[in-house]
Order: sequence, then C-alpha cells, then structure tokens
Amino acid sequence: MLVFITDIHSVGLKAAQGLTFVTAFYWDRDEASRAWSKRFFERHKRMPTMAQVAVYSAIRTLSALRSRRRGTDEAKAVDGQDARDSGERLLCQERHRAR
Repeated sequence: MLVFITDIHSVGLKAAQGLTFVTAFYWDRDEASRAWSKRFFERHKRMPTMAQVAVYSAIRTLSALRSRRRGTDEAKAVDGQDARDSGERLLCQERHRAR
C-alpha cells in the first residue's frame, strides 16, 4: 500500500492505528533525515513525503551528471560522496524488517 505522511494527517491518527505500510523515507529516521526535514519544514510548513525527497534526490543526481559532463569537481556527487559528506543521503538504502 502506498501511504504518505500527509495521508495519515488526512485520515487522522485514530483511523490510521494499526495500518502497516512501507516507505523509503521517514523524516525522523536518523539525524540526517531530521536535519533535512527541518529545513524543508521551515520552507513549506509541512514534513516532506517520500515522493518529495525522491524528486529532490533525482534533481541532485541529474545536476551532478550534468556537472560530470562539463568536467567540474562537482561530479563526485554522482558517486554519492558529496551526498554522504553533506548528510543528504536520505532515501533508505537498507532493508528493514517490520517488528
């Protein structure tokens, strides 16, 4: 089932109790996701959804690819180094088991 945090807000926490779903991003997963989400919240007054983070990630990757073609130092972002160094690696890379 595809569920965003905005869906939970829409139906209410009481109605969503017991709902099981999978997401590639949650704003409170770790320090990097909390820091990025805080900046997003300051600008949009809402926590980001997995889709918004995916778009952000895709834009960063495409920008890095464009830089690589131009031969600049920003090309290291394509390999993920720039993203890891700045704490911007946001989408879940690990497998997690539901408890």
